[in-house]
Parts: sequence; structure tokens; C-alpha cells
Amino acid sequence: MENSDIIKKYIVYTLDKGEKPANEYIFAKYLKISEAKFYTFYPSLSVLEQDLWQNTITTTLARLHADSNYTNYSSREKLLSFYYTYIEELNEHRSFYKELLRADVNLLKNIPSHFKKTKTHYVAFANEILTKAKSTGEIKTRTFIDSKYADLLFVQFLFVLRYWYKDDSIGFEQTDAAIEKAVNLSFDLMNSNVIDSVFDFAKFMIR
Repeated sequence: MENSDIIKKYIVYTLDKGEKPANEYIFAKYLKISEAKFYTFYPSLSVLEQDLWQNTITTTLARLHADSNYTNYSSREKLLSFYYTYIEELNEHRSFYKELLRADVNLLKNIPSHFKKTKTHYVAFANEILTKAKSTGEIKTRTFIDSKYADLLFVQFLFVLRYWYKDDSIGFEQTDAAIEKAVNLSFDLMNSNVIDSVFDFAKFMIR
């Protein structure tokens, strides 16, 4: 048994039972191993969920890089493609991911601890496309501000996730629309003079 097998069985357990395992002992019993044996794979169910959410990011990025056209996309197109592909991954087991998010629906207010690895991977991806965007002129280079762009895009990522969780439109078409509007708005702002004006005003007020 490997960590990937544990994660797959965690998904099956949650789908079959309609809820997450209450604790490590119950899940270990389902796996037909001792609780002590389970801890050789994961120190807690929370850490298991960290890996699970991280895997959705890495699988999404692997799918994107497998597309020969992806390297020729603009940074805006890469971010759009990421979100569309990521949502496709979640839709494979929507009921499972909704159960995971049920207790964390207020993602924008309180980022769950099991999103720690997800944030690390997403921010790395965001910085990669932002670096290209600055070199191609898609967005402006701004001292002090542009170092925060990736963190701001992670907030956008959480917004998309929360919107998808609540979306009850056919084919989740409203999520696709929200993704397009959110990405276009973020890139338009990063390339406009609005942020510069806000920043200049903030500096003026501080003085």
C-alpha cells in the first residue's frame, strides 16, 4: 500500500459514507490496518487532505503541460486554462470535494490549514506566469506591489473554488463565466494605471 492508495480509499470512503472519517482510528479500521500502521503513511487526516488538495494542483498542471499548445498561450490564457482544467478535475468527484469543503465554505475569511501545500504550489505556478507576463508587457512591473500579485491571485483561486462549491447551474456554466470575468479583471487591473493611482494615494495618506 502506498500514499496514493490511501488517498484513493479516502475518496471512496467519503463517497460511500457521505461524510469524512471522524478520526484516524476509524479510517485505519476501514483500510484494515492498525492505527499505528496508518501513521507510517500520514500523521493525521488533515495532512492526508493537504496531499489530496495538492494532488489536484499537480495533476492539473501535468495535464496543461501535456498540451503542446500550452507553451504558446499568453499568461492570461494560461491562468484561464488552469482554472478550467482544475474545475474539470474537481468535477470528477464533485460530491467528494463538496464534502471536504462543507466545513470550509468561508475560504476567503479563514484559509484551512490543509490548503497549505495547495497555496505553495499555486503561488509557484502564479509567479511563473506572472514573470512571463511582465516580460511580455501583459502586466506592468511595479516595485513593492507586483511581489504581492501571486498572493492576490491565490485569493482569486479561493474565490473560484467557493463559487464552484455554491454553483447549481447546468454544467456549472456560471463557474466558467465567473472564472473568465475574474481572470480578465485581474489582468486588466495589473496592466492598468488604477493600481498605481491607488498606491500613490495610499502613500500620500500615510504621509
